[in-house]
Amino acid sequence: MSLDVLKAIKKGDVLHLRHYLESGSDPDYPDSLRRSEATLLMYAAQVGNTAIGSELISHGASLDAHDSHGWTALNMAVHTGHIQFVELLLDAGASLDGHAFRGPIEDFFEWSLTYGTGTKEAMSKIKPIMESARLKLVQCAAKPDPNE
Repeated sequence: MSLDVLKAIKKGDVLHLRHYLESGSDPDYPDSLRRSEATLLMYAAQVGNTAIGSELISHGASLDAHDSHGWTALNMAVHTGHIQFVELLLDAGASLDGHAFRGPIEDFFEWSLTYGTGTKEAMSKIKPIMESARLKLVQCAAKPDPNE
């Protein structure tokens, strides 16, 4: 993973990112330099730039890749309070299986308010989005398969 591409993500430079990806670079190549194994989508989630996130997703970035702590881009977007990025990931089909979501959502929100960068206002907007996504999963699991 190039330090230049991380700077491009931080600055929101979609053109630089696009050039990087179109030159054959893997959007899921983990950041082994920092030993976090975070992907570009995870870094984009921390920044919260949806244009960068959309570019990565359109180039095949894995929505559910895990870093060395079991976190996904969705975990990071929630933790940093980026509402639109949370919606982008959920709309694209991101899973709620990230390590931080294994317990009650309320616990993760409390922890994120204490240690994350998201504001109380952002968390109050993200919480119903996440609860709705979890409810949809439960409802889909409860529906009988019409092909059976």
